[in-house]
Amino acid sequence: MNAPFGSAYCIVAPHSASLDHVNQPADEDELFIGIEGKAVVIIGDEEFEVTKGDQVFIPQGVRHFVRNDSDTPFHFYTIWWNDGGVESFTDARKSLAIHD
Repeated sequence: MNAPFGSAYCIVAPHSASLDHVNQPADEDELFIGIEGKAVVIIGDEEFEVTKGDQVFIPQGVRHFVRNDSDTPFHFYTIWWNDGGVESFTDARKSLAIHD
């Protein structure tokens, strides 16, 4: 059975930025976890400085991207999920459960 989320290890090069986007499907949430370096995560009109160990939640339907103004790469891990994927996973788990 597949997990109800996707994930990726990402690196934003010095003095660059990730793609400015809104997640699809529209009901997708996302979580960034800082691994190494320092960057600014832009979520809508707000900016959050992120370093190692920091977590940033990106809610459904909100434009976001990562900007690295530093001289070193910024490493982060991202996990994303949507309501439909979680519901399908939960239903599949229930169907596999052994009942007395």
